[in-house]
Amino acid sequence: DAWVPFLLGSGEVRTMLDRAASTPAAQARERPLDVALWPEPALDVLQEPDRVREQAEAHLAAGATILNYRFPSRSVAHHLEQMEALAGVLDLAGDA
Repeated sequence: DAWVPFLLGSGEVRTMLDRAASTPAAQARERPLDVALWPEPALDVLQEPDRVREQAEAHLAAGATILNYRFPSRSVAHHLEQMEALAGVLDLAGDA
């Protein structure tokens, strides 16, 4: 199960998750609910890696378990470069 809120800031998401956590329904769950967020604004990972990392950290701190990224791309090749760079910026390989 997942919650995919939109048009909410990370602080609003955190507040709602904290409030929901104390409900009987949340406490009865066998597995925690996944929370998917879209980091906004869309950033160019190649040009702003530090902002992308900060943005991801803020969303993860708000309770996101899934981050759905989109990129401002000039071409398919540019989009693929950004996807590859995102994995490095967010250390998705776990090597850093």
